[in-house]
Amino acid sequence: MGALIRPELRIAFWVVSLNGPAQVALLRLVSPMTASVAAPVLLGVPPETEEVLTPAQARERYGYDRPRDAHLELRARQQAKVFGDGSKPSDEGILESQQILGRI
Repeated sequence: MGALIRPELRIAFWVVSLNGPAQVALLRLVSPMTASVAAPVLLGVPPETEEVLTPAQARERYGYDRPRDAHLELRARQQAKVFGDGSKPSDEGILESQQILGRI
């Protein structure tokens, strides 16, 4: 059954790929949170600047820790809570991230 639908899906995705607004509309359906990031690319909007930074350069410029060094205190508290006290982990890290990542 999967082999029968494959050609039809290939054609459908090819047709959608020819139309930026259609791509954005489809993306809003399948991945709403990524649409605002991908839409400018799909619609051919030029970047505000041609500068490209590596992740390390961006972390240095904007003052973020390396992922392995981020939130060490929170991770230590969670570890003590779960493995020391035997309690459930808190949602503290998730709630803290919502400001950047959006409502989870």
